[in-house]
Amino acid sequence: MLFEQQLQECSIPYFVDEPMAKHTSFHIGGPARYFLVPTDEESLIRALRLIAVQGLRLLILGRGSNLLVSDEGFDGAVISTSRLEDVRVGEDGLVYAQCGAQLRVIANACADAALTGFEFAHGIPGTLGGAVRMNAGAYGGEMAQVIRSVRCYNTLTQEVEEYAPAQLCFAHRHSLLTERGELLLLSATMQLQQGDATAIYAMMADLKARRLASQPLEFPSAGSVFKRPVGYLAGKLIEDCGLKGYSVGGAQVSEKHAGFIINRGGATAADVGALIAHIKNTVYERFGVVLEQEIISI
Repeated sequence: MLFEQQLQECSIPYFVDEPMAKHTSFHIGGPARYFLVPTDEESLIRALRLIAVQGLRLLILGRGSNLLVSDEGFDGAVISTSRLEDVRVGEDGLVYAQCGAQLRVIANACADAALTGFEFAHGIPGTLGGAVRMNAGAYGGEMAQVIRSVRCYNTLTQEVEEYAPAQLCFAHRHSLLTERGELLLLSATMQLQQGDATAIYAMMADLKARRLASQPLEFPSAGSVFKRPVGYLAGKLIEDCGLKGYSVGGAQVSEKHAGFIINRGGATAADVGALIAHIKNTVYERFGVVLEQEIISI
């Protein structure tokens, strides 16, 4: 109760036993003990410090597009960044955005300003925080190509720190933030180039059409389930094992793209976990390839 009283005193909106299924793209997940929704950077930092004092487990949540939360839920504090969504376009192609800004919103703001270089992110269903952390990318583009600087909160030192691209150790689906869990992204500045707005919108529309044609966006999912094995495509390996359409409970290997697991309705985290295990075992037995899970299990 002391924690709840402190949240109220700091005017930080929160919910108790909030179903995580409401906040993940899989539509799966039991209740979070505390679910906090800071309204600005200052209240986010206050929330982080209160959680540290209480010794609670912490989960930072963007759009929940790469998460599989257990059916038992999360016995700790979830911080949603959904209200930290400011996006500003400055001079000389600089774009500033907070950690909770949706990638499609940033992409549209860039297009409105006739700035090119961020089109690749338009269809990625996540926020800037997760995108920088995982160096998200698609169709030949990735965050490492556009980041000018980032601001992070260090939960160990309780200080705000700034990092340049050379310090961020960007690699495929990897950054300094994946190495150092104490660093939480607050905001980032991106450097883009002047372009033609009509051409930029046309490219984003083309990429959207390609996604719709190749990915099961009509069903809840968490995107690509596995990382790309060296020399292979995970979806191709799974398809070659005859697993398209294979189901466990309400979880199914997509018939459109075998690299996706979809929630056909009523799927549980246990269903998805069992299906992932079956896929990994089958691919290893058939091809000797170890698939590494990309979606994060909580």
